Amino acid sequence: MNRNNYTHRILLVDDNEADLKLAEQALQLSDLAAVARLEHAPDGETALSEIAANMSCPFDTVILDLCLPRIGGHEVLRKIRPLCAGTPILIMTHSDNRKDIEECFINGADAYFVKPIDFDQLIFFFSALAKSFGADRRIEVPAILKLYSGYAAA
Repeated sequence: MNRNNYTHRILLVDDNEADLKLAEQALQLSDLAAVARLEHAPDGETALSEIAANMSCPFDTVILDLCLPRIGGHEVLRKIRPLCAGTPILIMTHSDNRKDIEECFINGADAYFVKPIDFDQLIFFFSALAKSFGADRRIEVPAILKLYSGYAAA
């Protein structure tokens, strides 16, 4: 499919090449493959630059790691949430620390997943996003994914 035919953009902010490849493969096998492309920022600074340059969020979903070079994921989340109002921001990180989880939800994360994520679970995740497109063409995080993340926000 021609890149220009994609209607949704997903930004993966992660410095781990293996996680990027896993996400790319899972997306291709999911129901989301026909309508979304996965874009990559290898560090927090690149992600902030991409979003700030637009003065709004050009992405339909942001998947964010917390352990990033240059600018950490917590700071990235705090800075992009105001620009990405209405855009799901999903945390996908190795930290299962309750303080990290709570801080992310306080700062506006929509879901929190602890790595490693099973390949089939990632395919399910992308397929669930495909089924949740809203009328405004934004991807909404389904309640099932919020529960599936293993942490219920207060």
